[in-house]
Amino acid sequence: MLVLTGTDYYRFQFTQAADFAASLEAANVLVSLHDLAYRSIPERFHSKLVVIKQAVAFKEEGSSNADDASAPPEPPDDSLLSRLLTSPVFPIAVIGHLRAEKDPFITARAAHLLPVGSGIQVLHAGAAHSREWAAQARTEMTRNVRYHWLGELNRHDTQHLLRQARLMVISSVMEGGANIVSEACVLGLPILASNIDGNMGLLGSDYPGLFEVGNVDALRAQLHRCETDPDYLTRLRELCQRRGSHFSPALESAGLLDSIARACSVSK
Repeated sequence: MLVLTGTDYYRFQFTQAADFAASLEAANVLVSLHDLAYRSIPERFHSKLVVIKQAVAFKEEGSSNADDASAPPEPPDDSLLSRLLTSPVFPIAVIGHLRAEKDPFITARAAHLLPVGSGIQVLHAGAAHSREWAAQARTEMTRNVRYHWLGELNRHDTQHLLRQARLMVISSVMEGGANIVSEACVLGLPILASNIDGNMGLLGSDYPGLFEVGNVDALRAQLHRCETDPDYLTRLRELCQRRGSHFSPALESAGLLDSIARACSVSK
């Protein structure tokens, strides 16, 4: 059984074509994390393909961590994250490491183009994959008062950011079905997403919160509409909430068990 992720589909099948093809041939079952994977692999392998969407299960925020020694502490009241989330702004969550696949600064650039009166603030959680990426993030913060790079957050603080943000942007140029999309949907957080298969395969090809990958002005227009049109933001929230039912642990477990049984059956 072979699980296909974003770089498998959108990079390695070209940069390591022979290995990629051999892996598809050898596998009894191909597992994808989103519905549009079939568009990126040869048709002769479609019969092997199954979709198992990553599950999400959250504890209620504020629930006791007394029995969980590994649980991180509550963020201090004076932390940058807490101050940004409690100030009278429109916080936008961007969750993703600083690397080319994520197009990490497009949301910052789009926010910078918004009208003077906009309250949008971009809160970007993610580690820099190099000193150069970190330097770019710091430079962006000096020239753009609407952008805040938070660095890599622990799971607790990331969930806190998702719960308190008004909107999330996932701007990847390649993605195999990001778990952060599942998490946002389960929490009922509206999403703006680049129109790549990995995002549309989770949200739907007709999801209205899509924007053309890499198009700063298209994202700026979507951000402005979300901030100024409450009905539109509510519509996105409701659509994401409906999608949240696709990411249940029960569905994921059933899909995994079925795939394992299928792989074992084929291999006999």
